[in-house]
Amino acid sequence: MALRKENAHRGMSQPKSNKRLRLTVVPGSNDADTIYIYSLDKREIVKQLIEDFTRGGKNPNRFDFKKIDLSNADLSGLNLRALGPKALREINFSGANLSGQNFSGINMRGAKLQGAHLEGVNFEGANLENANMKNAYMARANLHGVNAAGANLEGAVAHGANMDGSFKGATLANADLSGCYMGDSNFENAHMSGVNLTGIISYGEMSFRGADLEGAVLNGDFSSANFSGANLLNANLEGGKFTSANFAKANIHGISTDFAELDAGAFNDAVDYGPLNTKNSIEVPKPSFGSKTVAMKALCKELQIDPAVLQNTGKKLEPDSPSPASTAKRRRMVKERFPTLGIDAA
Repeated sequence: MALRKENAHRGMSQPKSNKRLRLTVVPGSNDADTIYIYSLDKREIVKQLIEDFTRGGKNPNRFDFKKIDLSNADLSGLNLRALGPKALREINFSGANLSGQNFSGINMRGAKLQGAHLEGVNFEGANLENANMKNAYMARANLHGVNAAGANLEGAVAHGANMDGSFKGATLANADLSGCYMGDSNFENAHMSGVNLTGIISYGEMSFRGADLEGAVLNGDFSSANFSGANLLNANLEGGKFTSANFAKANIHGISTDFAELDAGAFNDAVDYGPLNTKNSIEVPKPSFGSKTVAMKALCKELQIDPAVLQNTGKKLEPDSPSPASTAKRRRMVKERFPTLGIDAA
């Protein structure tokens, strides 16, 4: 039996135009309900849908939302959860203002959120697989525990967001993730060329295994991060912290490590040592207490050697250029001050 929900039924006059949006049930359903919406205001459309699905007792999962276009609408403050996950996947929310919404735990696979205003939105535990969030503004959004595999976040701005989720194979090219919180964030095989990861705050072990980070800015805390097999061509690691990071088989051609904190021999297993800019970079051992960056820098200055020389852990410690300090003296001083480097003083 067909049921119409019209403004007239609510005691409101219909607009003079006969334009209306018809929301029908999906094919194959036993229920032939149809919702007719006469309002031309997008926010009012959502209000009517919410009323039909809450007070009217209708099941939103039975309706076809594909033709509803809520792009650029201001939907802040509305309870969009009442529309159900199916609506949030199929409705076009591109460019819409969804700030402050709570989408935690909702299946939004393939959602259309490109250019949307998502400031402070709670996506915790949500399924954002293959969602389109290109150029979205996501400052301070909570993406803890999300599955955003294959999602498109190209050019997204997510200052201070919680990115402790899975972004396997996602596109984050030229995204601004500065100041984000990272736990065990998974960016394996992600497309992240030009991404800005300045000042990130790490409290777990991030994985960038196999990711494309060409030209990326990595000026944050990447302690214990996994960059194995990643493409770091021309990446900027200046001032970043990379103690205990794994660069095995990574392409590090052309990277800049000025004032970066790196373990001794950090790049020994990298694919392409390349013409690195190691001026002023500090290669430190893995001490059991704190960082020895200042001491190591002072030692290098005293011995008149480039800090990159200390990558040769366990090998002969040779100067890059003639120096009054003998090779034996260099070895002895380093061994005495930094015994964990394992350099032979003989």
